[in-house]
Amino acid sequence: MNSAEAGATQPRPHRARLLATTALVALACACTSTAARPGTGTAAAPPGTARPAAAVEQPTVLPPALPIEGYLQSNGDRAQVMRASKALVKNCMARFGFDYKVSAGTTSAPDGNLANRPRRYGMTDPAFVAKYGYHLPGDVNGSPSPPAPEPMSDAAYRVFIGDADPALAGKVPATVAGQAVPAGGCSGEAKRKLQVGDDQAPAEEINMASFHRSLSDAKVVAVFAAWSDCMKQSGYSYKSPLDPLATLTGGTLSPTEIATATADVRCKQSVDLVAVWSGVEAGIQKQMIAEKEVVLSDAKKRQEATLKLAAGTLAEPGK
Repeated sequence: MNSAEAGATQPRPHRARLLATTALVALACACTSTAARPGTGTAAAPPGTARPAAAVEQPTVLPPALPIEGYLQSNGDRAQVMRASKALVKNCMARFGFDYKVSAGTTSAPDGNLANRPRRYGMTDPAFVAKYGYHLPGDVNGSPSPPAPEPMSDAAYRVFIGDADPALAGKVPATVAGQAVPAGGCSGEAKRKLQVGDDQAPAEEINMASFHRSLSDAKVVAVFAAWSDCMKQSGYSYKSPLDPLATLTGGTLSPTEIATATADVRCKQSVDLVAVWSGVEAGIQKQMIAEKEVVLSDAKKRQEATLKLAAGTLAEPGK
């Protein structure tokens, strides 16, 4: 996680597939906002406020755990750091006379993480796709979206972000209400108190790189071809199990989508696609982890320290 703020398709087929693969891996974590920059709808959330998507029903038939998951922060841990960060920002903003609105965060599968096994290799649960196809349950059930954050005033935003926003260079007062504005504003102060950094970056890089590298492995290419042949027998023309995700995840859930997803999962099972693909990727990850084991281990220790600080912050009265 970092302190960058965020509220977490190309028409050509190969571009659509590339974006679909990235979306699959990243879907487990969506970014939220607790306040918006003045005059915009762009969120300005405190450091470490990335949160998973809203709680929804999850598939229960999952691929095996991947090696990199030992270094990826869980959704529940991310949520805890987020709550602590919001609490610290709120207290800081209050010192300067501003009421920082703290919204309640929600999590999906607290034990999950950015590996996003429920959708990493496409859909794998026959009962789930029979009900939702390729959609998220919240999209099908019409779950309400969280309320839009209220824009901050210019004065509040300057205290919130401080000199971390290049657009405010020379515009942030040294003091407000008789107190010095901390470096990076209240968001920077919260980040320092929790020791939030880019400690997830090495693991996240492996999480993404291994997925993309696995797509060109000979075993994966071969099992994709077998899956494609199976789909043709059901009347569908797809070269990759990622292709349906580029065309069937938008709009309203339809019988066509459910039929396609059902055939997709059945063909995955018949050619053992998930076992082959996940096995190949696990091997890739083991090699990549071995090359960065010291970096990953050190980063994990720092994350554990941040979690202890977050827990201590939330244990304080009024948090």
